[in-house]
Amino acid sequence: MSVFLGIPFGLFLSFQSECELEEYGKMTYGIIDEAWLFIRKSRTDVWSVRAKYKVGNKTFYTSTKENSEKTFFEGDTITIIYSEKTPQMSEIVELKK
Repeated sequence: MSVFLGIPFGLFLSFQSECELEEYGKMTYGIIDEAWLFIRKSRTDVWSVRAKYKVGNKTFYTSTKENSEKTFFEGDTITIIYSEKTPQMSEIVELKK
């Protein structure tokens, strides 16, 4: 796939996720299940986290999120907004920009 097609497609998906969370978003609590220092070669290293949350009796995971202030660690409770329509679509509220 061309870079010229990839960037607009990525922006479209981000916009679509944002709209879906706005329309179908539900709040729940989750737990940081992974927290680590992500080492980058040519840029500053960054603290990263991933959280897990339950919808019904099914467990879901957020995508990896940067936590540059290093405020969250494994086991911390956080707030998650997820889509009722697509529960695997989610954001960590405290890290939303």
